[in-house]
Amino acid sequence: MIIPYIDRCPDMPATEESAGYDLRSMHDAEVHPDRITTIRTGIRINMSGTGLVGLISSRSGLYNKHGIRVGQGHGTLDADFQGEILVLLTKDTPGIFRVGEGDRIAQLVFLPFARPSFAATETFARTERGEGGLGHTGIK
Repeated sequence: MIIPYIDRCPDMPATEESAGYDLRSMHDAEVHPDRITTIRTGIRINMSGTGLVGLISSRSGLYNKHGIRVGQGHGTLDADFQGEILVLLTKDTPGIFRVGEGDRIAQLVFLPFARPSFAATETFARTERGEGGLGHTGIK
């Protein structure tokens, strides 16, 4: 499958079994605690007709070392998205983090998606778990 792009392509995954394509900053920026900073990547793509969704994820090393993460948990590029990939970053630890032009700031993972149909019902068939959630299976 080929996803058309304009300007530049994301970095290829680091290894044969790595899922994420690295996204790099197109400019210098400062990321402040508890504030959202928009970072341009300069990557414009057309995902129409691919049957894929793109998920923008935090880089674990940036979070571990500097508390930098994708602001809303992850970004979503819908299958009909056309345009520049922007990354929203925030900082969960004190101090300012400086992003340099060309720095790796996030990763992009592509996944197939399904669009299920929904049907209204009065009851659900019983399962072992039932309505238990939020650690209900024994995680303490």
